[in-house]
Amino acid sequence: MLRDWYKTAKDDVVLRVRHGGSREAMEAAFVQTDEFHERWKVKTREQMAEFEWRRRCMASRIKEEEVRVSAGEKEAQASAREKQKEHREWDKEERREKRVGGWRDFMSTQQGKKRKGELAGYKGPKLRPEEKKDGATFGGDKTHRVERPDEVSRAW
Repeated sequence: MLRDWYKTAKDDVVLRVRHGGSREAMEAAFVQTDEFHERWKVKTREQMAEFEWRRRCMASRIKEEEVRVSAGEKEAQASAREKQKEHREWDKEERREKRVGGWRDFMSTQQGKKRKGELAGYKGPKLRPEEKKDGATFGGDKTHRVERPDEVSRAW
């Protein structure tokens, strides 16, 4: 409040001459006046109203947050109850028998689908001997065995 007053009073020549140009003397004289006390009361009321408004805003925010948190807690409790109920239902004897019976039915149908002579796993392609352009196969005659190293060149 004093800063605002000084901004308007610093250009007032009459005040400066009356107090000899001293800022402190000008402020001391202003503090003694009724105008200062009125401005002080108004400023105090404004500050108190602003503080009260901030307090109410914060109280409403806190209340909204508490409501949000309590709703989240209720939702978490409801989901926990639902999971527990589902777990109890899952463990009941009738449901267990139904699941096991379904698995047994599935396995019995799988065993009936197997064919005789069929091996499990991957079967690779059958190998065929590679042929030369003239019709002969690589590796020479399959009935003739090479016994000595000098016959190797003749076998090819």
